[in-house]
Amino acid sequence: LGVGPDEIDRLTAFEPLPGPGSAGGPMEPLIAFTTLSPFDQKAILAAAAPDAKEQKVKDRSFFRNEHGSSFAFLDAHTFLMGQPDQLEAFLKQGGGKSEGSLAPVLRLADKHLVAAGLDVEAVMRAFPPPDNLPPDVKPFQPLFKAHLTTLTVDLDDNLRAVAQATFATEGDAKEGAAAVDNALDLARGGLVQMIKALDRDESAPRSA
Repeated sequence: LGVGPDEIDRLTAFEPLPGPGSAGGPMEPLIAFTTLSPFDQKAILAAAAPDAKEQKVKDRSFFRNEHGSSFAFLDAHTFLMGQPDQLEAFLKQGGGKSEGSLAPVLRLADKHLVAAGLDVEAVMRAFPPPDNLPPDVKPFQPLFKAHLTTLTVDLDDNLRAVAQATFATEGDAKEGAAAVDNALDLARGGLVQMIKALDRDESAPRSA
C-alpha cells in the first residue's frame, strides 16, 4: 500500500449516505488512513493504483482507479481509499473538509480499542421509516429520534462495551433509554440461547 503497518496511527471505516440524485441505498464503505508521519503520495499510488488518473471534484482532486481502489489525499497525514464512484460522491458532498457529525466518534477512537458511531438523524432523513412498523421493531422506535449513537469497546482485565445515544429533549432521552433496555433484554436473551446451544454441543456424544 505504500505505507507499513507501523506507520499507521488509525484506520477509520465509514459508510457515507447517498447524496441527492443518487440511485439510493447505502454506499460501500470508505477507509481513512491516518499516519504517524507524513506519507509519500507517489509511493502509495505506485504500490496500490499505478494506473490511477487524477480527477478534479470541486476544489479537491482524487485519483480514480477503474481497476481497484481509488485514493484521495486530504492532508499530509490522512488519505481515503475506496471505490471510485463512492469516493467521488463523498467529495462532491463536501466530505473531508469540515468537521462532520461523526467527529465525536473519531475523538473516541483516540481513547478506545474500538469505536463505532451512527448518525441516526442523517439515516432517518435518507431512509425514513415506514408509517406501519413491524411489531418486533416498534419497541425500538424511540431510538429513531436520537441524533448520534456511539459504541466503544475496551479490553484490559475484562471486555467492556459502552453504548451511548444523544437526543434533542429530555423526554426523547427517557423514551430512548427504555428502548435501549428493550434492546439489551433482547441481546441478553440471544446470548443465553447461544450459551445453551454451546452447552448442548459440548455434552453431545462424540463418535470415535
